[in-house]
Amino acid sequence: MMRSILTAAILLTMSGGVTSAAAQAATAVVGKWEIEYARGQRVENDVVTNIMAKGTITISQSGDSLLATLEQPPRPDGTPTPTATLSGRITSGQAVLVQKQTVQLNMDGQMHSAEAITTWTLQATGDAMTGSIAREIPSMPMPPRDPSPVKGTRIKA
Repeated sequence: MMRSILTAAILLTMSGGVTSAAAQAATAVVGKWEIEYARGQRVENDVVTNIMAKGTITISQSGDSLLATLEQPPRPDGTPTPTATLSGRITSGQAVLVQKQTVQLNMDGQMHSAEAITTWTLQATGDAMTGSIAREIPSMPMPPRDPSPVKGTRIKA
């Protein structure tokens, strides 16, 4: 009986540590951030070039979920870009947020729309954010590309 009480106490302590670490990771990314990220990619002759942009991401926590809004700069032609919504959770001490969007593809001069899934993996240490973006276009038969970098600085009120 004493052994099962000790085992239960150890398991409770261990699970409390995991919950605490996840809560600390969530708290670290919560806030408003000025970020630099790969808004898109240009692929020409199998050479990938990131199209970099700056924007503002605001991350909030609701229970065990994370919600974020991404304010993006205007498109290259000057038209406004709508605010994007992302959602996710803390996984292994990182914020993992998913964004579903419609993207425009120029393939040999022909414009096509496609659905894309963008996965943002972010970590924060103090007022600095780092991370990556991985994009997938399920309708495109192309190999996965390496994730693009994200870096940011916390915006203080």
